[in-house]
Amino acid sequence: MATGDLPAGFYEYKYLVEFNQAPSRIVTDPCTRYGGLAKQNSGVVVGGSTPQENQVRPLPGGRRPYGRTVRTLIPNVRSCSG
Repeated sequence: MATGDLPAGFYEYKYLVEFNQAPSRIVTDPCTRYGGLAKQNSGVVVGGSTPQENQVRPLPGGRRPYGRTVRTLIPNVRSCSG
């Protein structure tokens, strides 16, 4: 199935799956990158920025060790090492 060009934006969709010996079903996309806003829809983004426009800069002071980050977000979590 082909579609024409879509304007930039966020689109929601579902698939219609047809079977030989069972009723057709409308299903969500199990491989979608985004969930839709309602009714368990799948989502896709058309357009947006380029990777060059989204450069990831290092954090000031460097990255925290994983265990320290988890404890900061959830204070009562213990690490696997103790």
